[in-house]
Amino acid sequence: MEKRKEVHQQQSRKITRTYENGATLPYMGQEYLIEILSGKKFSVCFDNDKMTLTLPQSGIKDEEIRTLLKKWYKKQTLEIVSKRVKYYASLMGVTYGNISIKSRKKQWGTCDSNGDLTFSWR
Repeated sequence: MEKRKEVHQQQSRKITRTYENGATLPYMGQEYLIEILSGKKFSVCFDNDKMTLTLPQSGIKDEEIRTLLKKWYKKQTLEIVSKRVKYYASLMGVTYGNISIKSRKKQWGTCDSNGDLTFSWR
């Protein structure tokens, strides 16, 4: 019950992120300082406590960066969750259907009657 209360409090706080050098972004329960570089395509790299974002153009708007990051977070979530689901399914001797990643704010994950699993990237 305490964990639910803590999560609810965190969700009720609105965090306004800026995407500039020295700002921070969360990943896997840790906050990383961000460094922004210009390059040919969007990418994210980690070096200790720093997250480097390579952006395809200079002067890109925060909303565009937010969209690129959301796609990246979803991709990372799918990779991590897929490995964990496979591991635990084999450990438990169960099967599952498709795995999908959504932007749910109130549910961490669901399983439908077909065995399809949906997880929140958040």
